[in-house]
Amino acid sequence: MVSVMIYFYNKAILTNPYGIMNMWEVQLNGRINSVGNPSVKSRGFKYSTSGDPESGGITVSLSGSASGEFSKYLLGLKSNTTYHVRAFVTVKVRGKTEYMYGDMCTFTTSN
Repeated sequence: MVSVMIYFYNKAILTNPYGIMNMWEVQLNGRINSVGNPSVKSRGFKYSTSGDPESGGITVSLSGSASGEFSKYLLGLKSNTTYHVRAFVTVKVRGKTEYMYGDMCTFTTSN
């Protein structure tokens, strides 16, 4: 396994190092330190092969809403392809769902 030491930061959202298991899969690990009030409604990752996943990326939502760690394996990745990933949480503010994102991270799969 090749470990890539990259972190996402956004006030309260931290994505721990993720590991590229092989050219077709990657494990993403996230951690919510605290978002204060309001509470977290959902969490997960957004990814894209064409730039910032915040606008138009593929959403991978995970169960759970408490602070703490969460992870997801992405399987079936394309070889020799650059992926852009952001961790996210959603919160409810005045009846409206708001997204909070970690910094974007990029990795490229091998041939």
